[in-house]
Amino acid sequence: YRQMKSVRKDARLKSIWVCGILICAVSLLCVNVMKVLWGRPRFYVLNESILFQEWYRFTGPVFTNDSLKSFPSGHTAASADIIWITLFPDRTEDHRLKKGFLYGLTAVHIILTALSRIMAGMHFISDTMAGAAVTVLVFTEVKYSLYDA
Repeated sequence: YRQMKSVRKDARLKSIWVCGILICAVSLLCVNVMKVLWGRPRFYVLNESILFQEWYRFTGPVFTNDSLKSFPSGHTAASADIIWITLFPDRTEDHRLKKGFLYGLTAVHIILTALSRIMAGMHFISDTMAGAAVTVLVFTEVKYSLYDA
C-alpha cells in the first residue's frame, strides 16, 4: 500500500513539474511573439518624434529595436510564472490555507515586479497587466487541460 501511495505521489509531483515547465515556456513564447507584433514604444523613448501609442494598436512587426517592444511586459510575465507553485499543496490536509498563502505570495511578487518595471520607465501599466494576464491565462489552460485531467 505504501509503495502504491509513493508511486501516486511521485506521478503527481512529476505532473506538477511538467505543468511548471510548460507554463514558463508557453507564456514566454506568447509574450515574445506579441512584442514583435505590437511594436509599442517604451515609456523612456517617448519624445516629439516617437509618440505615445495605445496598447491595442499594432505597429509591428519589430524584430531588432528593443525600445519598440514594450507590450506586453516580459519581466512581469516571467515573474507571474511562479504561479505554478500553487499546484503543490493540492493533496495536503490543510491545502486551502497553504494554497491561499501561496496565491497571496504570488500576487505580491507579480505586483512588485510590475511596479518596479513601471517605476524604471520601461513599461506602462497596461504592459505589465498584459504580461501577467498572458501567464495567468496559460496557467489556467495548462492546469485544467493537463493537471486536473
